[in-house]
Amino acid sequence: MSDTHAPDGAGTGEPPTDPAVARTRELLALVATHAPAEPEGFAQRVVLRARRQQAVARPLRAIGEVVVAVLGAARALLSTRPEPR
Repeated sequence: MSDTHAPDGAGTGEPPTDPAVARTRELLALVATHAPAEPEGFAQRVVLRARRQQAVARPLRAIGEVVVAVLGAARALLSTRPEPR
C-alpha cells in the first residue's frame, strides 16, 4: 500500500467511479476555461492597499515593542521584594 493518496482514477486515464471526483474534475475544467474577469485597476488597488498596510504596520510594531518593554520592566520592578532584615 502506498503512503500517498491519489483520487479515484487519477493517472490511469479511466473515468473516476466516485461521482464527487467526477464532479470536481468537471468544475475544475469549467473554472480553467472560464476564468473570472479582473476589474479595471484591480492590481493597482491591491498594491496600494498593501503599501498602506505596510506603512501602518511598521510604526504599530515599534509601539508594540515599546509597550512590551515597559510592561516587562514594570513586571520586573513589581516582582522584586525587599529582603527581610
